[in-house]
Amino acid sequence: MNHSYVEYPRIFAGIAVLTAIFFVGCLVLGQLSLPMVLGTLLGDLTAGLNFVLICQGAENLLDKTPGRARSSAVFGYLFRLAFTTVVIIFGYYADFINLIGVIVALFFPKITLIALCFLWKGGEK
Repeated sequence: MNHSYVEYPRIFAGIAVLTAIFFVGCLVLGQLSLPMVLGTLLGDLTAGLNFVLICQGAENLLDKTPGRARSSAVFGYLFRLAFTTVVIIFGYYADFINLIGVIVALFFPKITLIALCFLWKGGEK
C-alpha cells in the first residue's frame, strides 16, 4: 500500500514556495532571466521526480527479501544519481539554461523536509 502520496502535496507546495522566493531574490538582485527561470524549473522537476522515485522505491523495498531489497535500493540510488548527473551536465552545456538555477532548485525538497520537521515537531498536523 502506497502511503507516500500523502507527502507529495506538502513537498511540491514547498518546492513551489521556495521557487517563488528564489525568483523574488533573483529579481531583487537583477539576475532573473529566462535561462534562470528555465534552469530553476528544470531543477524543480528533477528534484520532485527524485522525491517521488525515493518514496516509491522505499515502499517497494518493504515487500522484498533483505538481499533483494539491498540490490533494488542500490539500483534505485544509482539510477537517481545518474539522472541528476545528466540534468546537471545538460544545464552546464545548454545555453538556454542557467546552471545555478538547476543546482539551487535541487535543494528545495531537502529544505522543505527540514522545514516540515521543525514545523511539525510536536506531531502530525
